[in-house]
Amino acid sequence: MKSLITVSFFIVAIAHATTWHVDPLKGDDAAAGDAASPFRTLTHVVKLVNPGDTVLAHPGVYFEHVKLERGGTAEAPINFKSTDGRAATIITGANRELREQRLVWEPVVYTPGLYRVPMKEEPATLLCDELNLYRYPSLDELRSFTVQNMPAPGPKHGFAWANGFLHVRLHPAGKDGDANPNAHVMKASPARGQGFRGDEIDTRQRANFATVTPGPAHVVIEGFTFESPGFCGVWVRHGHVTVRDCRFLGCRTGVRGWDRPEKKPRNLSEDVIVEKCEYTEHPMYADVAEIIEEVTALAEAERAELARFFWWHRKGGAYSSEIGLIAAAGRRWQIRDNFIHDTLDGLSFMSLSWSEDAVVSGNRFERIVDNAIDAENHAQRLRVHDNVVVDCFEPFSYQPLDKEPWPADIVFEHNTVSFTRAGAALWGRENLGWHPGCVKIYVLPEQAEAPGGLVFRENLIWFPTGSVLSINQTATALRGVSFASNVVAAWALGGTEKGLAAQHFEFSANHAAALSAQGTESLSAFAGAGGVLHPDQAAPGIVKVDADTGKIETRADSPAAMVGSHSVK
Repeated sequence: MKSLITVSFFIVAIAHATTWHVDPLKGDDAAAGDAASPFRTLTHVVKLVNPGDTVLAHPGVYFEHVKLERGGTAEAPINFKSTDGRAATIITGANRELREQRLVWEPVVYTPGLYRVPMKEEPATLLCDELNLYRYPSLDELRSFTVQNMPAPGPKHGFAWANGFLHVRLHPAGKDGDANPNAHVMKASPARGQGFRGDEIDTRQRANFATVTPGPAHVVIEGFTFESPGFCGVWVRHGHVTVRDCRFLGCRTGVRGWDRPEKKPRNLSEDVIVEKCEYTEHPMYADVAEIIEEVTALAEAERAELARFFWWHRKGGAYSSEIGLIAAAGRRWQIRDNFIHDTLDGLSFMSLSWSEDAVVSGNRFERIVDNAIDAENHAQRLRVHDNVVVDCFEPFSYQPLDKEPWPADIVFEHNTVSFTRAGAALWGRENLGWHPGCVKIYVLPEQAEAPGGLVFRENLIWFPTGSVLSINQTATALRGVSFASNVVAAWALGGTEKGLAAQHFEFSANHAAALSAQGTESLSAFAGAGGVLHPDQAAPGIVKVDADTGKIETRADSPAAMVGSHSVK
């Protein structure tokens, strides 16, 4: 009888489901909310939705911070969907007067190319059209395009807030188009959140769309561009949320879970799916390439005065880009089939640190300044498979530097790593002062093993810019790390700055090809029991790497054809 009542309730709920229409250009919140008379705001419709309802958002720019407090059910979720796709349907937190070009930028005397507008608070981000401009800590640094606390040259465009004015300089060589910001749509976000990383959701302005239902939300959000919030595009409290086919611009992260990304959380968001989305901080990668080119032209003595990682201008602090698509993933998150590009990290330690049973699969990471995927600081039972990584400094990281619990039961399998010609030239430069490793393993002295194992198997790696491993001295004694049945072409196995190799890592059945004469001996050890050290990359089946896309062409029935991401087969 109980199941009959449940089924009957479900049928009634579906029968009474409503399709609501919202149109920011033609709508009226006093209207009926149907196709003929749509509402104007999403803020209004979220007060009316019930399980099984669908909200159709028509094209336009929604200047609002949506707060959803009414959820659906597992059988009857609430659907928020754009009618014309994410490019046409934008939810923005940007300053409206500035975005609608009702504020006029005025030139600042004595500094060519410097403009300003009055603004009461410092924005967390500033977009010039869709270009994510660098935030300079001070007006003097913006004027000189230098980052004083590193020290290092900075990007040739950016913004700074001082004395109640927002200042901006666009690229003097015209790479942003017209150097006058009045010729562009400028989008200034609200201020950053509180906390060391500026990531606390302390007001509704920190997120474009917040699901703050009293229990699991059971909501699907599909086909939107989230733009210029104080922190994240979507904030998920309890969980059971799907974010699909969305784009994130001017967002310090795309989707944020309930609690703190770094410190031990009080609550974890559960069963969240983020799929087929795009996350970018373009033109960060191009900025880095330009800075590296500039430093290359300096005299050796001048280069010696710069910070070691002089291109990491967006790393660390309250405005850091060291986050990526996700922040504070909780239990059973699925992060799949997304495109993450031109950013500092794809999925950082702030993404997966406290995750449990997360799956990262089928994603494409391109032009990443640091790491594509971090398996730290405390991730439990993480599965990373069938991802493609192109032009990334150090693709995979295991660097738990926050004490116990250590990350446990971590598996990287069937991933593909490669480079374009331009990417290989950038990250292979001698003047970087650092030869990157495809897998970075840095641990504290008190960590003796990787609990449950840190496993790399059946990955396809073409790494012409460095070594297989980048490890610290402590990691050389780490137990529980294994590499099995991978196909790798790289300079060498790698190790620490003192030349120490891994003592306890297990290597078996790997196919290795040295891209340098010096790497032959170490990669022989990497091949391991049942493995093969090949004379060149063609021998295990790497036929060609496309210079423009980084796609690896493999020989049929070769070892290389049997491994790597199935998404590119």
